[in-house]
Amino acid sequence: MKLRPLCSLFAVLILMLSTPVPVFSADALCARPLTDQSVPAHFTRLARQQMALEYGAAGVDIRKLQLLPVDRDVVRVDAFVQVSKTEAGNAASFWITGWLSRCQGTLIVRGNAWLADGSLVTPRFSVQQLPGQGLVFGKENAPLHVIAFVDSRCPHCHRLIGYARELLKKGAIRIEFRQVAYLETAVEAVKDARLHETSLFNTRPDALGADDYLDMVGELNSTLEVEMHAPDYEKALALIQTNTNTARDILHVSAVPAVLVLDKKTAGEYRLTGLAEMNRLFQPDL
Repeated sequence: MKLRPLCSLFAVLILMLSTPVPVFSADALCARPLTDQSVPAHFTRLARQQMALEYGAAGVDIRKLQLLPVDRDVVRVDAFVQVSKTEAGNAASFWITGWLSRCQGTLIVRGNAWLADGSLVTPRFSVQQLPGQGLVFGKENAPLHVIAFVDSRCPHCHRLIGYARELLKKGAIRIEFRQVAYLETAVEAVKDARLHETSLFNTRPDALGADDYLDMVGELNSTLEVEMHAPDYEKALALIQTNTNTARDILHVSAVPAVLVLDKKTAGEYRLTGLAEMNRLFQPDL
């Protein structure tokens, strides 16, 4: 009598081992995959989202779609794009390539990933998640709020500063310039922009104002002597290092300028822009 439970247990184990394990196919896991007929419209909708980042409200025509299956789920889509830049009156034409998941409806195109609902898949950051600080320019009610990481020895950063100055005159932008040391040391960065002498660190009447700072950070280097024993010199060094660490370790930025834009869809959070979107934001007339 005492052996019966044990025998029953062995019987259950043998039954479990002899039962084939079900293998789930991609079709079984995906209830409603996109068909070849539905892929073009789905791709076009998401690709227009990408073009909106790059060209704003300009007219966009996406056509000549070519579908090239990669596997049972992923299909490569090549498409011809024609953009009418309404503000300048000219147009741009080019081919784009995207990788679309039939099952998930996600699209990777021109370096960005889009969910099926049209949401951009990119990390968002609150100001509290971005250690460091910079000088702020522009009005609080400006339509565009950005944080820009710049290096005083970066020619591309100088161009961005020039474009930002024009937008500031129009009241179109509120921008925080955070100085980093990507192409130089923190000591050289302080010397180039004289950060410790700005209003960010002191309220002296002779402190460098906003325009003075932009003039300094917009130069390739400075030959002026810096008083290294000034009260705020060490603080400026530490701030530049903090900004640099934030760009490298939190944002994973490999080159500057790097621009974060306040995302209207997520209250109080910033997302990193791509090169195409950065160009559109700072050169809206091109």
